[in-house]
Amino acid sequence: MGPGLEQGYFLQSALALTTDGVPLGLVGQIAWARDPETRGKRAARRQLPIEEKESHRWLKIQEQIAARVPDDTPTVLMGDRESDIYELLIAPRKPQQELLIRGAWDRKLANPLG
Repeated sequence: MGPGLEQGYFLQSALALTTDGVPLGLVGQIAWARDPETRGKRAARRQLPIEEKESHRWLKIQEQIAARVPDDTPTVLMGDRESDIYELLIAPRKPQQELLIRGAWDRKLANPLG
């Protein structure tokens, strides 16, 4: 293969920490590799349903956290700009599950003052 054509894999992990920053361990992890046939077809991937997009793993990680963390334990799923997806924002969560997402898009609130 030539430069830029190497095939690798990705690993997304959810690490549990105390409020003091002490690591407790992994509570979720997803590994995946891109299909080489989709190389250079980013626009086509945008039209896919969420279940077929790479960003779907944010929903799966949230489900893994909910399944592995006790119900009375507050959690914050911190995500990068890739996690700024509508499906994650509207996904059902337990009251103690929070999201902290770096926005990829400007948002306009219907009523910004509440």
